[in-house]
This record gives sequence, structure tokens and C-alpha cells, in this order.
Amino acid sequence: MVSYGAWIGVALALALVISALRSGNSGNLLIRAAGIGAVVAASWSVTGYVLYDDFDVIPLESVAFTLTAADTLFWITASSVVETKFTLGLIAGVIAGAGIAAAIGRRFAWVGFDGPRQMGRYGLGAIMMGFGGVTAGGCTVGAGLAGIPTLSIATTLAVISMIAGAKAMDYALSAIPSFRGYAELNTTLPQQLAE
Repeated sequence: MVSYGAWIGVALALALVISALRSGNSGNLLIRAAGIGAVVAASWSVTGYVLYDDFDVIPLESVAFTLTAADTLFWITASSVVETKFTLGLIAGVIAGAGIAAAIGRRFAWVGFDGPRQMGRYGLGAIMMGFGGVTAGGCTVGAGLAGIPTLSIATTLAVISMIAGAKAMDYALSAIPSFRGYAELNTTLPQQLAE
């Protein structure tokens, strides 16, 4: 017998597919977005089935970056004590994959800040995101991409809180005179000019 969770999942998936198709985004972008979703599902499958061992139980894991970055840092500094985990390869894989994709697409470019104001805004944002991610025990990727598909109320509330916090911080930063002019602080990347 099919559980209510499966029916809710099917209904949500159908609603999201309809929403994506009506969004006006290109087919190429929708395929890439579906690929990201497939990576999340594949991660659950790898840790749940491929790495399954009756004598060495490991927790189910999927794509996440806040905890993953911390795990990677601990492993680099103390690899003889910290166990190797599924998430340890994620950071290296993302960096290598992004570099390879940029090189193949001839979009690799070094990008810097336009000035102290832009660097200050991005730096403050990075500090706030890092603090928030550690305090919340997760990030928008871990909670949003990997957590919400589990239909967890906690991750749904976490993502809603992250969105509200980001909006509040954007409003607060825009109220500070030295951070005004948000449009001026956005960097246009070379690949955005090409598209």
C-alpha cells in the first residue's frame, strides 16, 4: 500500500514540473536544474544502497555545503583521526567540476572586487552566511535541496527562515549609507556578458 508521504511527494513533484515548464526558462536551463536535483537523489541512493554495510552502518547523506566544508577542513587537518565520509569528496568535486566545465566552455576567468565597498558588502555577507549556516546546522543547499524533498517540517521552516533572514539583511545593508547602491556593487561576470 502506498503511503501518504508518497502521494504528497508525487503531487509536489507534479506541481513543480508544471511550474518549471510555465516559468519561461529555456530548456537548457531546466535540464541543468533537473541535473542538480538528480545529483541530490543520487546522493541519497549512494549512501543508502551502494555504501550499505550491515557491519559498518553509515548515515544517509546527500548534498550539503556548510557541514561538508567543516568536515573537509577537519579531515585535512587531522585525516588520521577523522573518518572518510561521503561528503568529503563533494567540495573537491565541485571545485574540480566547475573548473573543468569553465575550461571546456572557455569561460574561465579571474574575477575580483570593484572596490572596498563591494568587498565589504560581500565580506559581511560571507560572515553572516557562515555564522547562520553553522548556527542553523545547515545551509540552503543542505536544507533546501536535500532536506525539503524528505518532507521534513524542520528543514522547510529552516529554509523559510533563511529566506526571511536574507531579505532582512539585504534591507538592513541597503539602509547603511556606505552599502547603498546595490546595483553598483553587483559584478557582471564575463560569461553573463556572453549570454
